[in-house]
Formats: sequence, C-alpha cells, structure tokens
Amino acid sequence: MNTFIRILAVGLLVCSLAFAQTYKFQITEKVQVGQTELKPGSYTVDVDGTKAVLKDKKGKAIDVKATVAQAPTKVNVTTFGFSPDPGTPKLTSVILGGTTIRIVFE
Repeated sequence: MNTFIRILAVGLLVCSLAFAQTYKFQITEKVQVGQTELKPGSYTVDVDGTKAVLKDKKGKAIDVKATVAQAPTKVNVTTFGFSPDPGTPKLTSVILGGTTIRIVFE
C-alpha cells in the first residue's frame, strides 16, 4: 500500500510540473510591484494553477505575492494594469498575450 501511495504522489508531482508554464514580458520603465521596485528589462512569470512566481532575467525569484485569475477574454498582446497612485507606477496585474491568464499582484 505504501508503494502505491508513493507512486501516486510521484505521478501527481510529474503531472503538476507538466502543467506549469513560463511566460515572458518586458517592462520599459521602473515600476513598483508590492514592496519591490522592478527596473526596466525582461521578466518571466511561472504560472502553476493559481500560483505565480515572478523572476528577473537571471532567473532569480522576486519576492512578490501573486495569484492567477482568468481574464474575461483572450488578449493578443500582453497588457499591464497600474494603480493611479502618484510617483512610481504600481503594477497591479498582467494579462499575458495570447492567453486569458491574468496575474494579480498583491
């Protein structure tokens, strides 16, 4: 019985890794995400179910809480959502181009 449970757990882990996807996007100006300031450049986001991990161009994870939601419609290009706060723009969401995936930053 224990062997069956271990095999099942490994199988579920492999399936969950197979469904995780990575998306790339560019930021052209300095923005605030949560308490973190992002400089212009390339970033990736790993999406796995309802979780998202933002990474810089070197692959270093950026400490920002993010969740995944569905956008109402599929978009052709990556779309950014910003809060109207004065000063450095605050990035609140990203809808990934070619998908209905919406990353919401807390």
